[in-house]
Amino acid sequence: MAVPQSFLTAAAMAYSKDTRPVVLGVKAQLMADLVTLSGRRLRKQIPEPLQTVPDSQLGSTPNVIILTSEIRSIVLKSTNKARGTVITSELNIEMNREKTGYGIYAWDFEKVCGQLRQMYPQLCR
Repeated sequence: MAVPQSFLTAAAMAYSKDTRPVVLGVKAQLMADLVTLSGRRLRKQIPEPLQTVPDSQLGSTPNVIILTSEIRSIVLKSTNKARGTVITSELNIEMNREKTGYGIYAWDFEKVCGQLRQMYPQLCR
């Protein structure tokens, strides 16, 4: 399931990791904290409510639900193989009639790949 976020929320989450970045210098550390603090907070807040939302509500617009029965394969492309910028890895879902692609920030790519390979080993390439 893909849950769209606003541009500012997506940007805040993209430029943050689960842990606080360590930067040399007080000013640089303050700037890094300013840029990544909201993203780190959102990374902790968003997953929990999604787990308790009823399926009927998750299936409403603008969320995108792709049934596993419709998926032919899940193609995982790391940063060096992905098109676009250097920092974006890709997750492509090939269905019977179409392809859908999602950008994944490099820090999250390995975690996402591990979870998908564990849940859908026959579909991942």
